[in-house]
Amino acid sequence: MKKALLLIISIVALGLSYAQERPSFIHRQCDHFTVDIQENVYIWKDATLEKYDPDGNLMSNYSNYELGDICNVDASIPSKILVFHKEASVITILDNTLSPVGNRLSLFEHNLFSVTLAAFAGANRIALFDNSTHQLILTDLSLNIASTTPVNFGEQFNPTSMAIALDKSIVLIDTTYGLFFFDNFGTFERKILLPNILAAQWQGNFFVYLKDGKLQKYDIFAMDSILIADGLADITEFRLTNKKLFLLGLDGRIQCRPIVRR
Repeated sequence: MKKALLLIISIVALGLSYAQERPSFIHRQCDHFTVDIQENVYIWKDATLEKYDPDGNLMSNYSNYELGDICNVDASIPSKILVFHKEASVITILDNTLSPVGNRLSLFEHNLFSVTLAAFAGANRIALFDNSTHQLILTDLSLNIASTTPVNFGEQFNPTSMAIALDKSIVLIDTTYGLFFFDNFGTFERKILLPNILAAQWQGNFFVYLKDGKLQKYDIFAMDSILIADGLADITEFRLTNKKLFLLGLDGRIQCRPIVRR
């Protein structure tokens, strides 16, 4: 009982600390960002991607205005960064200096005309979501299709991001409805309803999400949520690591706070 009380006090104290003033970590404005396992930060705005080290120093950048704006970036493998230009329907793979590796991958050339999400599904596979055909598609790194799975959750189903869980499940995240799990062959397994979340990520066996200005951790086995931080009404995106919480504010600037474990 005493341990449980101390845990609750620690969580509340942690939450209150994030409600205080949060200084900017990276002063450049951006549309979106992500963080790799080494705590390097990748920010992108329009067609430009920049990489910063854990101290907020600019390391390298990438841009290709010919391909249009960057839709999403997958930095889950720090040596192999996936950049998706949705308007041009092109995926570019970058190395750890943000230099292109190999040829551009044209989705159009593989008869994929309405892909809205692209991410790694392991070191040698890419997962795609086609919003027109409502299919989850798995390919190799040359976009040769390995499997396609119809995703029959209604016309309103519109996942906004994709993640790989610890057990290698592919998870489509629809911020209106919740989480939709597929195994590593693309077969649908289950769903967890978590409506109206703003942003989300996987961390171990936990699903961490931002909703109503609160950052919460959802245990997929206990099916219960724990408050991590409060007072985040001005935050649009986050990334949580073992040591830090990175936040993207409405002003387009990245903030960073250490995780204080009591």
